[in-house]
Amino acid sequence: MLFTISPDQWLAFAAVVTACMGVITTVVGLRRTSKQVKDKSDEDCIDRLRATRKESEELAEALHGLRMARYNYTSNDDPQGRLKEMDDVLERWSHLE
Repeated sequence: MLFTISPDQWLAFAAVVTACMGVITTVVGLRRTSKQVKDKSDEDCIDRLRATRKESEELAEALHGLRMARYNYTSNDDPQGRLKEMDDVLERWSHLE
């Protein structure tokens, strides 16, 4: 006895295979997209970290300059200029709170 498949059965089989391939393609696409989004968020995080490190180094350098200027203070120095410099550094720190 020869096994035969009618054209309707072939169409049903092709529809099932096509649906399965569509589901697989969708899952692969979603996984790839989520990985790309994660990679982008990692890059953003690294960029923010670099900017924060740079800012902290600049503030540490400014604070060090203020501390060292305290020891080099003489009566001929401009106290208003030193106070303005301190206010500038403290203002830059104020957003960190």
